[in-house]
Amino acid sequence: MKLKLKLSKAFLGYMLAAAAILVVMLYLRFPGEMIAGYLISSVASKYPDAVLNIDAVSPVLPPGMKIQNITLGFRDRPQATLHADYVYLTPDYMEIFQGKTQALLNAAAYGGTVAGNLLVTDQTFSKGVLQGELRFNNLNMGKIGYLRERMNRQITGRLKGTLTFSGSLGDPAAATGRMTILLTNGVYPLITPFMGIDKLEYSRIDGDLTLQNGTLKIGKMKLAGEKFRADLSGSMVLNGADMENSQMDLLATIEIPGQQGKKLALVISGSLGNPVARIRP
Repeated sequence: MKLKLKLSKAFLGYMLAAAAILVVMLYLRFPGEMIAGYLISSVASKYPDAVLNIDAVSPVLPPGMKIQNITLGFRDRPQATLHADYVYLTPDYMEIFQGKTQALLNAAAYGGTVAGNLLVTDQTFSKGVLQGELRFNNLNMGKIGYLRERMNRQITGRLKGTLTFSGSLGDPAAATGRMTILLTNGVYPLITPFMGIDKLEYSRIDGDLTLQNGTLKIGKMKLAGEKFRADLSGSMVLNGADMENSQMDLLATIEIPGQQGKKLALVISGSLGNPVARIRP
Protein backbone atom coordinates (compact mmCIF):
# COMPACT_ATOMS: atom_id res chain seq x y z
CA MET A 1 0.00 0.00 0.00
CA LYS A 2 2.82 2.37 0.95
CA LEU A 3 4.64 1.48 -2.28
CA LYS A 4 1.55 2.35 -4.34
CA LEU A 5 1.20 5.67 -2.49
CA LYS A 6 4.83 6.52 -3.17
CA LEU A 7 4.46 5.63 -6.84
CA SER A 8 1.31 7.78 -7.09
CA LYS A 9 3.09 10.74 -5.50
CA ALA A 10 6.08 10.27 -7.78
CA PHE A 11 3.84 10.06 -10.85
CA LEU A 12 1.98 13.22 -9.79
CA GLY A 13 5.29 14.99 -9.24
CA TYR A 14 6.51 14.01 -12.71
CA MET A 15 3.26 15.19 -14.26
CA LEU A 16 3.47 18.57 -12.50
CA ALA A 17 7.10 18.97 -13.52
CA ALA A 18 6.24 18.12 -17.14
CA ALA A 19 3.39 20.62 -17.10
CA ALA A 20 5.67 23.30 -15.66
CA ILE A 21 8.30 22.64 -18.34
CA LEU A 22 5.61 22.76 -21.05
CA VAL A 23 4.34 26.13 -19.78
CA VAL A 24 7.88 27.55 -19.67
CA MET A 25 8.62 26.29 -23.19
CA LEU A 26 5.39 27.74 -24.55
CA TYR A 27 6.14 31.05 -22.86
CA LEU A 28 9.66 31.20 -24.24
CA ARG A 29 8.54 30.22 -27.74
CA PHE A 30 5.41 32.39 -27.78
CA PRO A 31 5.39 34.32 -31.08
CA GLY A 32 4.74 37.71 -29.47
CA GLU A 33 6.59 39.75 -32.09
CA MET A 34 4.79 37.90 -34.89
CA ILE A 35 1.37 38.59 -33.36
CA ALA A 36 2.20 42.26 -32.76
CA GLY A 37 3.43 42.59 -36.35
CA TYR A 38 0.29 40.91 -37.67
CA LEU A 39 -2.00 43.26 -35.73
CA ILE A 40 -0.07 46.35 -36.84
CA SER A 41 0.04 45.31 -40.50
CA SER A 42 -3.66 44.33 -40.50
CA VAL A 43 -4.67 47.79 -39.25
CA ALA A 44 -2.35 49.46 -41.78
CA SER A 45 -3.78 47.49 -44.72
CA LYS A 46 -7.47 47.93 -43.81
CA TYR A 47 -7.26 51.51 -42.47
CA PRO A 48 -4.40 53.39 -44.22
CA ASP A 49 -5.05 56.57 -42.21
CA ALA A 50 -4.64 54.75 -38.89
CA VAL A 51 -1.37 53.97 -37.09
CA LEU A 52 -1.17 51.21 -34.46
CA ASN A 53 1.77 50.88 -32.08
CA ILE A 54 2.30 47.94 -29.70
CA ASP A 55 5.21 47.52 -27.29
CA ALA A 56 4.89 43.78 -26.65
CA VAL A 57 2.58 40.76 -26.75
CA SER A 58 3.07 37.97 -24.20
CA PRO A 59 1.15 34.86 -23.02
CA VAL A 60 -0.81 34.79 -19.75
CA LEU A 61 -2.55 32.19 -17.60
CA PRO A 62 -5.35 31.17 -17.85
CA PRO A 63 -4.52 30.79 -21.57
CA GLY A 64 -4.63 34.14 -23.30
CA MET A 65 -2.37 37.05 -24.14
CA LYS A 66 -1.37 40.42 -22.76
CA ILE A 67 -0.85 43.33 -25.16
CA GLN A 68 1.21 46.13 -23.62
CA ASN A 69 1.26 49.86 -24.34
CA ILE A 70 -1.17 50.05 -27.25
CA THR A 71 -1.63 53.37 -29.05
CA LEU A 72 -3.96 53.96 -31.98
CA GLY A 73 -3.40 57.22 -33.88
CA PHE A 74 -4.39 58.87 -37.15
CA ARG A 75 -2.12 60.37 -39.78
CA ASP A 76 -4.28 63.46 -40.35
CA ARG A 77 -4.47 64.20 -36.60
CA PRO A 78 -1.36 62.87 -34.84
CA GLN A 79 -2.56 64.07 -31.42
CA ALA A 80 -5.96 62.31 -31.70
CA THR A 81 -4.79 59.09 -30.05
CA LEU A 82 -6.35 56.29 -28.05
CA HIS A 83 -4.10 54.50 -25.58
CA ALA A 84 -4.20 51.57 -23.16
CA ASP A 85 -1.45 50.61 -20.72
CA TYR A 86 -2.30 46.96 -21.29
CA VAL A 87 -5.08 44.69 -22.57
CA TYR A 88 -5.67 41.12 -21.43
CA LEU A 89 -7.55 38.89 -23.90
CA THR A 90 -8.67 35.40 -22.88
CA PRO A 91 -11.15 33.00 -24.54
CA ASP A 92 -14.66 32.91 -23.09
CA TYR A 93 -14.88 29.12 -22.83
CA MET A 94 -18.55 29.07 -21.79
CA GLU A 95 -19.50 30.84 -25.03
CA ILE A 96 -17.05 28.81 -27.13
CA PHE A 97 -18.73 25.59 -25.97
CA GLN A 98 -21.98 27.06 -27.32
CA GLY A 99 -20.42 27.71 -30.74
CA LYS A 100 -19.56 31.41 -30.32
CA THR A 101 -16.02 32.75 -30.70
CA GLN A 102 -15.91 35.28 -27.90
CA ALA A 103 -13.06 36.80 -25.93
CA LEU A 104 -13.01 38.34 -22.46
CA LEU A 105 -11.24 41.70 -22.22
CA ASN A 106 -9.65 43.43 -19.24
CA ALA A 107 -7.64 46.61 -19.73
CA ALA A 108 -6.08 49.55 -17.91
CA ALA A 109 -6.32 52.98 -19.56
CA TYR A 110 -6.32 56.64 -18.55
CA GLY A 111 -6.03 55.86 -14.84
CA GLY A 112 -9.09 53.57 -14.92
CA THR A 113 -10.22 50.16 -16.10
CA VAL A 114 -12.20 48.63 -18.98
CA ALA A 115 -13.73 45.14 -18.90
CA GLY A 116 -16.15 43.19 -21.06
CA ASN A 117 -16.40 40.81 -23.98
CA LEU A 118 -15.86 40.89 -27.74
CA LEU A 119 -17.61 38.61 -30.23
CA VAL A 120 -15.39 37.59 -33.15
CA THR A 121 -17.03 36.59 -36.45
CA ASP A 122 -15.91 36.12 -40.07
CA GLN A 123 -16.75 39.79 -40.69
CA THR A 124 -14.36 40.85 -37.92
CA PHE A 125 -11.38 39.94 -40.08
CA SER A 126 -12.86 40.74 -43.50
CA LYS A 127 -14.69 44.00 -42.70
CA GLY A 128 -13.51 44.99 -39.22
CA VAL A 129 -16.98 44.42 -37.71
CA LEU A 130 -17.01 44.10 -33.92
CA GLN A 131 -19.73 43.30 -31.42
CA GLY A 132 -19.38 43.51 -27.70
CA GLU A 133 -20.21 44.83 -24.28
CA LEU A 134 -17.84 46.96 -22.23
CA ARG A 135 -17.83 48.39 -18.72
CA PHE A 136 -15.50 51.27 -17.96
CA ASN A 137 -14.65 52.84 -14.64
CA ASN A 138 -12.79 55.95 -13.45
CA LEU A 139 -11.36 56.98 -16.83
CA ASN A 140 -9.62 60.36 -16.76
CA MET A 141 -11.30 62.31 -19.56
CA GLY A 142 -8.62 65.00 -19.61
CA LYS A 143 -6.01 62.47 -20.77
CA ILE A 144 -7.93 61.12 -23.79
CA GLY A 145 -6.17 62.74 -26.76
CA TYR A 146 -8.74 61.50 -29.28
CA LEU A 147 -11.57 63.20 -27.40
CA ARG A 148 -9.64 66.46 -27.00
CA GLU A 149 -8.74 66.68 -30.68
CA ARG A 150 -12.10 65.59 -32.07
CA MET A 151 -14.07 67.88 -29.78
CA ASN A 152 -11.59 70.75 -30.14
CA ARG A 153 -11.64 71.43 -26.40
CA GLN A 154 -10.19 70.07 -23.15
CA ILE A 155 -12.94 68.18 -21.33
CA THR A 156 -12.10 67.02 -17.81
CA GLY A 157 -13.72 64.71 -15.28
CA ARG A 158 -13.94 61.03 -14.45
CA LEU A 159 -16.01 58.67 -16.61
CA LYS A 160 -17.88 55.53 -15.60
CA GLY A 161 -20.43 53.63 -17.66
CA THR A 162 -21.39 50.80 -19.99
CA LEU A 163 -21.34 50.36 -23.77
CA THR A 164 -23.09 47.79 -25.98
CA PHE A 165 -22.13 48.06 -29.65
CA SER A 166 -22.08 46.46 -33.08
CA GLY A 167 -20.42 48.03 -36.08
CA SER A 168 -17.41 48.55 -38.31
CA LEU A 169 -14.15 50.08 -37.14
CA GLY A 170 -13.95 51.82 -40.49
CA ASP A 171 -17.26 53.65 -40.01
CA PRO A 172 -18.03 53.97 -36.28
CA ALA A 173 -20.74 56.58 -36.89
CA ALA A 174 -22.81 53.93 -38.70
CA ALA A 175 -22.64 51.51 -35.77
CA THR A 176 -25.51 50.65 -33.47
CA GLY A 177 -25.27 50.67 -29.73
CA ARG A 178 -26.34 51.92 -26.34
CA MET A 179 -24.30 53.75 -23.74
CA THR A 180 -24.89 54.81 -20.15
CA ILE A 181 -22.50 57.36 -18.67
CA LEU A 182 -21.69 58.93 -15.33
CA LEU A 183 -19.29 61.87 -15.41
CA THR A 184 -18.09 63.44 -12.18
CA ASN A 185 -16.19 66.57 -11.13
CA GLY A 186 -15.12 68.12 -14.41
CA VAL A 187 -15.31 71.04 -16.81
CA TYR A 188 -16.88 71.28 -20.28
CA PRO A 189 -15.61 74.42 -22.09
CA LEU A 190 -17.99 76.28 -24.41
CA ILE A 191 -16.43 77.43 -27.68
CA THR A 192 -19.03 80.21 -27.91
CA PRO A 193 -19.96 81.76 -24.52
CA PHE A 194 -23.67 81.84 -23.68
CA MET A 195 -25.11 84.48 -21.32
CA GLY A 196 -21.60 85.25 -20.11
CA ILE A 197 -20.84 81.58 -19.40
CA ASP A 198 -17.77 80.14 -21.13
CA LYS A 199 -17.62 76.76 -19.40
CA LEU A 200 -19.81 74.31 -17.51
CA GLU A 201 -18.27 73.19 -14.23
CA TYR A 202 -20.21 70.08 -13.29
CA SER A 203 -20.21 67.77 -10.30
CA ARG A 204 -22.26 65.06 -11.99
CA ILE A 205 -23.65 64.17 -15.43
CA ASP A 206 -25.88 61.10 -15.90
CA GLY A 207 -26.82 60.08 -19.43
CA ASP A 208 -28.53 57.34 -21.43
CA LEU A 209 -27.71 57.37 -25.16
CA THR A 210 -28.47 55.18 -28.18
CA LEU A 211 -26.80 55.12 -31.60
CA GLN A 212 -28.51 53.93 -34.78
CA ASN A 213 -28.11 54.77 -38.47
CA GLY A 214 -25.61 57.51 -37.69
CA THR A 215 -27.91 59.31 -35.25
CA LEU A 216 -27.07 59.63 -31.56
CA LYS A 217 -30.24 59.94 -29.48
CA ILE A 218 -30.10 61.34 -25.97
CA GLY A 219 -33.06 59.82 -24.15
CA LYS A 220 -32.23 61.62 -20.96
CA MET A 221 -29.25 63.45 -19.55
CA LYS A 222 -29.08 65.22 -16.21
CA LEU A 223 -26.36 67.75 -15.42
CA ALA A 224 -25.64 69.17 -11.99
CA GLY A 225 -23.12 71.72 -10.77
CA GLU A 226 -22.69 74.30 -8.06
CA LYS A 227 -24.12 77.04 -10.30
CA PHE A 228 -26.69 75.16 -12.40
CA ARG A 229 -28.90 72.12 -12.94
CA ALA A 230 -30.13 71.00 -16.33
CA ASP A 231 -31.99 68.28 -18.23
CA LEU A 232 -31.04 67.55 -21.82
CA SER A 233 -32.69 65.45 -24.56
CA GLY A 234 -32.74 65.25 -28.35
CA SER A 235 -30.57 63.89 -31.12
CA MET A 236 -27.35 64.46 -33.04
CA VAL A 237 -26.52 63.35 -36.59
CA LEU A 238 -22.91 62.22 -36.40
CA ASN A 239 -20.29 63.19 -38.94
CA GLY A 240 -17.73 60.40 -38.67
CA ALA A 241 -15.10 62.25 -40.70
CA ASP A 242 -15.45 65.49 -38.74
CA MET A 243 -17.15 65.17 -35.36
CA GLU A 244 -17.17 68.94 -34.83
CA ASN A 245 -19.65 69.28 -37.73
CA SER A 246 -22.14 66.79 -36.29
CA GLN A 247 -25.54 68.49 -36.38
CA MET A 248 -27.57 68.85 -33.17
CA ASP A 249 -31.26 69.15 -32.35
CA LEU A 250 -31.46 69.36 -28.55
CA LEU A 251 -33.78 70.70 -25.89
CA ALA A 252 -32.33 71.84 -22.57
CA THR A 253 -34.13 72.90 -19.42
CA ILE A 254 -31.86 74.85 -17.08
CA GLU A 255 -32.44 75.73 -13.43
CA ILE A 256 -30.19 78.32 -11.80
CA PRO A 257 -29.88 77.79 -8.03
CA GLY A 258 -31.01 80.76 -5.97
CA GLN A 259 -33.56 81.91 -8.55
CA GLN A 260 -36.61 80.52 -6.71
CA GLY A 261 -36.88 77.46 -8.93
CA LYS A 262 -37.21 79.37 -12.17
CA LYS A 263 -36.34 77.35 -15.27
CA LEU A 264 -35.07 78.41 -18.66
CA ALA A 265 -35.90 76.30 -21.75
CA LEU A 266 -33.38 76.37 -24.59
CA VAL A 267 -33.34 74.96 -28.11
CA ILE A 268 -29.80 74.01 -29.13
CA SER A 269 -29.03 73.61 -32.83
CA GLY A 270 -26.03 74.08 -35.11
CA SER A 271 -22.98 71.83 -34.94
CA LEU A 272 -21.16 70.21 -32.07
CA GLY A 273 -18.21 72.52 -32.65
CA ASN A 274 -20.35 75.65 -33.05
CA PRO A 275 -23.69 75.23 -31.23
CA VAL A 276 -26.42 77.86 -31.41
CA ALA A 277 -28.75 78.26 -28.42
CA ARG A 278 -31.98 80.22 -28.30
CA ILE A 279 -34.66 80.60 -25.67
CA ARG A 280 -37.65 78.42 -26.35
CA PRO A 281 -40.86 80.51 -26.65
